[in-house]
This record gives sequence, structure tokens and C-alpha cells, in this order.
Amino acid sequence: MNGEIEYEESLKKRVSLLEGITKEQVRRVAENLPLVDGAEKIVEGMKSDGFVTAVITGSFSIIAERIAEKLNIDYVKSNELVFEDGIATGEVKGPLTEDDSKGKVLKKLLSELKISNSKCIVIGDGANDLSMFKIAGFSVAFNGSNILKKESNLIINNKDLKKVLFKIRDNVCWNGY
Repeated sequence: MNGEIEYEESLKKRVSLLEGITKEQVRRVAENLPLVDGAEKIVEGMKSDGFVTAVITGSFSIIAERIAEKLNIDYVKSNELVFEDGIATGEVKGPLTEDDSKGKVLKKLLSELKISNSKCIVIGDGANDLSMFKIAGFSVAFNGSNILKKESNLIINNKDLKKVLFKIRDNVCWNGY
């Protein structure tokens, strides 16, 4: 996540460690995964301000969709953990497996929704979010890696997403959004 090795290589190595885990075990993790403090508040706040919300993650749909459901997120773009007979093969497939794939997915989503880049706010934490930061009109490094902080409009170094909402509201002119 610090950009020291290529994202695709890192992803493959990390996913290979999941070989043998069952689909049921992954479902249980998804069901019990705690949300970051303030996650509900930031989504509620952004939606009340008229924003469309999306999660673009290199994680797996089985987890990302559950979190999106809990938070009432509008769009989810994620990868798939490959299973055979309910057992993870240690492989991943999907649209978010390359270094710049998050940016490509974001660009496509913005085009489909007819939203200009300048009206897009992204929040990220790792080097694989850089491609989104280069597209969005406003970017927030939330407990981000050093490489991401260098490219962000706003840096938040605590574990509460409510702070991000308040800081975005303080730093972004809503008239342009």
C-alpha cells in the first residue's frame, strides 16, 4: 500500500494466502467486520448534501457488498475471490487488479452517471488510490500512505470518518458541487 511493489503483484501475493478458506468463513468475516468510526455519518452526510456514493475497492464483492448494504452506498465496484466447490483457490479476478484500475473504474462510473471529474470527491489510504486522486476534483488521504498524502487536497490522520465529512465541508465550496 506504500507503493513499494506493484499493486498487481501485491494483490496476488496477499490473495494467495487465502487459498483453502471456505466461502462460509469469508461470509462470516463480512457479517462481523466492524465499520470505521463515522462511516455511517459520512455516507449520510454526503447523501444529504446531494452526493452519489460509491465504494471502489480491490477487496472482494462478498465483503464490499455487505459493507455497502450496511451503509446504503449507491455503487460498489470490487474484485471476486475465486472459489471452487466453496473453497478459495487463492486467485482473484475482477476490474481492480492493476495499479491504475481504480482510476479507470472511477472514470467509467463518472461517465455513466454523467458527473464531471471536478464534482467528484475521493477518499483513499494507499498507493493504489493514486489513479483516482488524479481524476477527482478533491481528494482526501484518510490515514493514508506517504505517497498518497503528497497527492491529496486534504490529509486526515485519525480513525474517525466524521472528521472527514466536517473537513470536506470546510474545504470544498458546495456551490461548485
